[in-house]
Amino acid sequence: MTAGAVTVDAVDAASIEATIVMKAISSTTNDGGASLLGTLVDNMASSLLTYSSVSGTRDLIVGDSVRVASGHTAGGVTGAVYVFTGLSASDVALGSEDFSNGDRWTRLTAESASTFIPALGNLTGSDSVGVGGLVARNDVRGSVSANIDNATVSAAGDVTVTATENATLLADITAKVSSSGGSMFGEGTSLAVNGTIATNLVLSAASATLTRSEVTAGGGLGGDGGQHLGH
Repeated sequence: MTAGAVTVDAVDAASIEATIVMKAISSTTNDGGASLLGTLVDNMASSLLTYSSVSGTRDLIVGDSVRVASGHTAGGVTGAVYVFTGLSASDVALGSEDFSNGDRWTRLTAESASTFIPALGNLTGSDSVGVGGLVARNDVRGSVSANIDNATVSAAGDVTVTATENATLLADITAKVSSSGGSMFGEGTSLAVNGTIATNLVLSAASATLTRSEVTAGGGLGGDGGQHLGH
Protein backbone atom coordinates (compact mmCIF):
# COMPACT_ATOMS: atom_id res chain seq x y z
CA MET A 1 0.00 0.00 0.00
CA THR A 2 1.31 3.40 -0.93
CA ALA A 3 1.08 6.36 1.44
CA GLY A 4 -0.10 8.74 -1.28
CA ALA A 5 -1.81 8.65 -4.67
CA VAL A 6 -1.01 6.39 -7.64
CA THR A 7 -0.90 7.96 -11.09
CA VAL A 8 -0.27 6.23 -14.40
CA ASP A 9 0.02 8.88 -17.11
CA ALA A 10 1.02 8.54 -20.81
CA VAL A 11 1.38 11.45 -23.28
CA ASP A 12 2.15 11.34 -27.00
CA ALA A 13 2.65 14.43 -29.19
CA ALA A 14 3.11 13.79 -32.92
CA SER A 15 3.67 16.86 -35.10
CA ILE A 16 4.39 17.76 -38.74
CA GLU A 17 5.05 21.29 -40.02
CA ALA A 18 5.48 21.32 -43.79
CA THR A 19 5.97 24.22 -46.20
CA ILE A 20 6.09 23.48 -49.94
CA VAL A 21 6.54 26.13 -52.66
CA MET A 22 6.55 25.48 -56.40
CA LYS A 23 6.90 28.16 -59.11
CA ALA A 24 7.21 27.76 -62.87
CA ILE A 25 7.52 30.91 -64.96
CA SER A 26 7.94 31.13 -68.73
CA SER A 27 8.40 34.40 -70.62
CA THR A 28 9.17 34.88 -74.31
CA THR A 29 10.10 38.23 -75.82
CA ASN A 30 10.46 38.97 -79.53
CA ASP A 31 10.67 42.52 -80.87
CA GLY A 32 10.25 41.35 -84.44
CA GLY A 33 13.48 42.98 -85.55
CA ALA A 34 12.88 46.38 -83.97
CA SER A 35 16.38 46.36 -82.50
CA LEU A 36 17.83 45.61 -85.95
CA LEU A 37 15.89 48.52 -87.30
CA GLY A 38 17.52 50.75 -84.70
CA THR A 39 20.96 49.67 -85.85
CA LEU A 40 19.96 50.31 -89.45
CA VAL A 41 18.95 53.84 -88.53
CA ASP A 42 22.38 54.36 -86.97
CA ASN A 43 24.15 53.10 -90.07
CA MET A 44 22.11 55.37 -92.30
CA ALA A 45 22.98 58.39 -90.18
CA SER A 46 26.39 58.73 -91.77
CA SER A 47 24.76 59.15 -95.18
CA LEU A 48 22.46 61.88 -93.87
CA LEU A 49 25.17 64.15 -92.47
CA THR A 50 24.65 67.87 -92.45
CA TYR A 51 28.35 68.80 -92.25
CA SER A 52 31.81 67.50 -91.41
CA SER A 53 34.38 69.14 -89.18
CA VAL A 54 36.14 70.44 -92.30
CA SER A 55 33.04 72.25 -93.56
CA GLY A 56 34.38 75.58 -92.32
CA THR A 57 32.17 78.10 -90.52
CA ARG A 58 28.47 77.31 -90.34
CA ASP A 59 25.24 78.45 -88.72
CA LEU A 60 23.93 75.57 -86.58
CA ILE A 61 20.45 74.62 -85.40
CA VAL A 62 19.39 71.79 -83.15
CA GLY A 63 19.54 68.49 -85.00
CA ASP A 64 22.43 69.32 -87.35
CA SER A 65 24.89 66.44 -87.55
CA VAL A 66 28.63 66.63 -88.04
CA ARG A 67 31.16 63.89 -88.73
CA VAL A 68 34.51 64.49 -87.06
CA ALA A 69 37.31 64.30 -89.63
CA SER A 70 40.35 62.12 -88.97
CA GLY A 71 42.66 65.10 -88.51
CA HIS A 72 40.43 66.93 -86.01
CA THR A 73 42.26 67.66 -82.72
CA ALA A 74 39.97 70.13 -80.94
CA GLY A 75 37.93 67.46 -79.18
CA GLY A 76 35.67 64.54 -80.03
CA VAL A 77 36.14 61.04 -81.44
CA THR A 78 37.44 61.11 -84.98
CA GLY A 79 35.17 59.33 -87.42
CA ALA A 80 32.19 59.66 -85.07
CA VAL A 81 28.98 61.55 -85.80
CA TYR A 82 27.73 64.21 -83.38
CA VAL A 83 24.33 65.88 -83.29
CA PHE A 84 24.06 69.53 -82.28
CA THR A 85 21.86 69.80 -79.17
CA GLY A 86 22.79 73.25 -77.92
CA LEU A 87 21.19 76.61 -78.63
CA SER A 88 21.14 77.74 -82.24
CA ALA A 89 24.45 79.41 -83.03
CA SER A 90 25.89 81.45 -85.88
CA ASP A 91 29.34 81.40 -87.38
CA VAL A 92 30.53 78.23 -85.64
CA ALA A 93 34.03 77.25 -86.75
CA LEU A 94 33.63 73.49 -87.03
CA GLY A 95 37.36 72.94 -87.46
CA SER A 96 38.03 74.21 -83.92
CA GLU A 97 34.84 72.94 -82.27
CA ASP A 98 35.07 70.68 -79.20
CA PHE A 99 32.56 67.97 -80.04
CA SER A 100 33.07 66.31 -76.65
CA ASN A 101 31.24 69.24 -75.04
CA GLY A 102 28.04 67.56 -73.80
CA ASP A 103 26.25 70.90 -73.46
CA ARG A 104 26.38 71.36 -77.24
CA TRP A 105 26.87 67.94 -78.79
CA THR A 106 25.57 64.37 -78.44
CA ARG A 107 27.41 61.54 -80.08
CA LEU A 108 25.19 59.41 -82.31
CA THR A 109 25.56 55.70 -81.51
CA ALA A 110 23.52 52.55 -82.08
CA GLU A 111 22.13 52.90 -78.59
CA SER A 112 21.14 56.54 -78.93
CA ALA A 113 19.34 56.06 -82.24
CA SER A 114 17.61 52.92 -81.08
CA THR A 115 16.01 54.78 -78.20
CA PHE A 116 13.69 56.49 -80.67
CA ILE A 117 12.08 53.15 -81.52
CA PRO A 118 9.40 52.31 -78.92
CA ALA A 119 9.19 48.95 -77.17
CA LEU A 120 6.07 47.47 -78.73
CA GLY A 121 6.20 44.07 -77.03
CA ASN A 122 6.13 40.88 -79.05
CA LEU A 123 5.70 41.76 -82.71
CA THR A 124 5.74 38.19 -83.99
CA GLY A 125 4.19 34.98 -82.75
CA SER A 126 6.08 33.91 -79.60
CA ASP A 127 5.01 30.68 -77.97
CA SER A 128 5.33 30.38 -74.20
CA VAL A 129 4.37 27.45 -71.99
CA GLY A 130 4.51 27.28 -68.21
CA VAL A 131 3.78 23.90 -66.57
CA GLY A 132 3.88 23.09 -62.88
CA GLY A 133 3.00 20.04 -60.85
CA LEU A 134 3.00 19.50 -57.11
CA VAL A 135 2.13 16.42 -55.07
CA ALA A 136 2.32 16.53 -51.27
CA ARG A 137 1.36 13.92 -48.67
CA ASN A 138 1.57 14.69 -44.99
CA ASP A 139 0.93 11.77 -42.64
CA VAL A 140 0.79 11.97 -38.84
CA ARG A 141 0.12 8.82 -36.81
CA GLY A 142 0.29 8.57 -33.07
CA SER A 143 -0.89 6.17 -30.39
CA VAL A 144 -0.56 6.20 -26.63
CA SER A 145 -1.85 3.95 -23.85
CA ALA A 146 -1.74 3.89 -20.06
CA ASN A 147 -2.63 0.65 -18.32
CA ILE A 148 -2.92 -1.07 -14.98
CA ASP A 149 -3.20 -4.69 -15.95
CA ASN A 150 -3.35 -7.78 -13.76
CA ALA A 151 -2.17 -5.90 -10.68
CA THR A 152 -3.15 -5.26 -7.08
CA VAL A 153 -3.02 -1.60 -6.15
CA SER A 154 -3.72 -0.16 -2.73
CA ALA A 155 -3.27 3.56 -2.20
CA ALA A 156 -4.14 6.00 0.56
CA GLY A 157 -4.94 8.60 -2.09
CA ASP A 158 -6.53 8.52 -5.53
CA VAL A 159 -5.61 6.07 -8.27
CA THR A 160 -5.54 7.78 -11.66
CA VAL A 161 -4.90 6.29 -15.10
CA THR A 162 -4.72 8.84 -17.96
CA ALA A 163 -3.62 8.82 -21.60
CA THR A 164 -3.24 11.98 -23.66
CA GLU A 165 -2.66 12.14 -27.42
CA ASN A 166 -1.76 15.44 -29.10
CA ALA A 167 -1.39 15.13 -32.89
CA THR A 168 -0.69 18.31 -34.88
CA LEU A 169 -0.35 18.86 -38.64
CA LEU A 170 0.37 22.30 -40.05
CA ALA A 171 0.85 22.46 -43.83
CA ASP A 172 1.26 25.48 -46.13
CA ILE A 173 1.36 24.83 -49.90
CA THR A 174 1.92 27.55 -52.51
CA ALA A 175 1.88 26.84 -56.25
CA LYS A 176 2.30 29.48 -58.95
CA VAL A 177 2.56 29.11 -62.72
CA SER A 178 2.69 31.99 -65.18
CA SER A 179 3.28 32.26 -68.91
CA SER A 180 3.95 35.37 -70.97
CA GLY A 181 4.07 35.10 -74.73
CA GLY A 182 1.86 35.62 -77.75
CA SER A 183 2.09 38.83 -79.74
CA MET A 184 0.39 42.18 -80.12
CA PHE A 185 -1.26 40.88 -83.29
CA GLY A 186 -2.89 37.89 -81.63
CA GLU A 187 -0.45 35.27 -82.90
CA GLY A 188 1.53 32.86 -80.78
CA THR A 189 0.42 30.65 -77.90
CA SER A 190 0.63 31.41 -74.21
CA LEU A 191 -0.32 28.49 -71.99
CA ALA A 192 -0.08 28.07 -68.22
CA VAL A 193 -0.97 24.71 -66.62
CA ASN A 194 -0.76 23.82 -62.96
CA GLY A 195 -1.75 20.72 -61.03
CA THR A 196 -1.73 20.43 -57.25
CA ILE A 197 -2.56 17.38 -55.17
CA ALA A 198 -2.36 17.64 -51.38
CA THR A 199 -3.29 14.92 -48.89
CA ASN A 200 -3.19 15.43 -45.15
CA LEU A 201 -3.77 12.45 -42.84
CA VAL A 202 -3.91 12.44 -39.06
CA LEU A 203 -4.48 9.17 -37.17
CA SER A 204 -4.27 9.22 -33.40
CA ALA A 205 -5.48 7.08 -30.52
CA ALA A 206 -5.37 7.32 -26.74
CA SER A 207 -6.25 4.49 -24.38
CA ALA A 208 -6.32 4.37 -20.56
CA THR A 209 -7.36 1.03 -19.06
CA LEU A 210 -7.67 -0.72 -15.74
CA THR A 211 -8.09 -4.45 -16.36
CA ARG A 212 -7.91 -7.65 -14.34
CA SER A 213 -6.73 -5.67 -11.33
CA GLU A 214 -7.74 -5.14 -7.73
CA VAL A 215 -7.59 -1.51 -6.74
CA THR A 216 -8.12 0.00 -3.31
CA ALA A 217 -8.03 3.79 -3.15
CA GLY A 218 -8.31 6.18 -0.23
CA GLY A 219 -11.35 7.72 -1.88
CA GLY A 220 -13.17 4.41 -1.76
CA LEU A 221 -12.66 3.35 -5.40
CA GLY A 222 -12.17 -0.37 -5.69
CA GLY A 223 -12.24 -2.86 -8.49
CA ASP A 224 -11.43 -6.38 -9.53
CA GLY A 225 -11.07 -8.32 -12.78
CA GLY A 226 -13.03 -6.78 -15.59
CA GLN A 227 -13.43 -3.29 -14.10
CA HIS A 228 -12.10 -0.42 -16.29
CA LEU A 229 -11.24 3.14 -15.51
CA GLY A 230 -10.59 5.12 -18.71
CA HIS A 231 -9.95 8.76 -19.56
